[in-house]
Amino acid sequence: MPDALAWVTFIPAGHCQFSGFFGPAGAAEAPMNCLRSLPYVLCVLLLVLASLSCASRPDAEMQLAQTAMEEAQSQQAADFAAADWQDAMQVWNEAQAALANQSYSNAKALLITAKTRFEKVGSIAKAKRDSILQELQPLQATLNKGLESLQSSIASSRLSAGIRKEVDDAAGAVKAAIMQFNAEMDKGDVAKARTSGQDALKMLNEVQLKLQ
Repeated sequence: MPDALAWVTFIPAGHCQFSGFFGPAGAAEAPMNCLRSLPYVLCVLLLVLASLSCASRPDAEMQLAQTAMEEAQSQQAADFAAADWQDAMQVWNEAQAALANQSYSNAKALLITAKTRFEKVGSIAKAKRDSILQELQPLQATLNKGLESLQSSIASSRLSAGIRKEVDDAAGAVKAAIMQFNAEMDKGDVAKARTSGQDALKMLNEVQLKLQ
């Protein structure tokens, strides 16, 4: 190792302590070299502190990620792309934890990643949702027309009092099921509408069989 190389540590008294080999000429200059290096060390420390203090809260990235999340929610991503939704939410939660700890640089990177994942899961969910919606629209027409036909058949049928009450009760349940299905379709909740629509169609068919 060269004679001029030394290791410098700082002790509580504020003096420089040297270890290493300096040689006859270097030994006299070592303390002065230490003092001359102090401004540079302090400058580096100040730059690091300034960099940390200037890190600002990533509000813009936060807003963009939140908008992407809300859009994915509107497409029912949790229902139609559950695994991708959970991955996006995990990154989102990590970003919130980083914000709480004021680790803004880390939070910014996480929010950018969360935005990308929410956009991806939103696209996946939208494609699946649109496909189901296309299937449910003809079902909605069938149910509404079937209910009208059922009510007309009951009104014109000659049934005993006991049978009529049974049929009227069943028809009332069918009507309630179809109204629930229509309400879910109006809200765009196709995940629930798919289930309630199938149930309503089954109930409608059962009552129609009783009238035959």
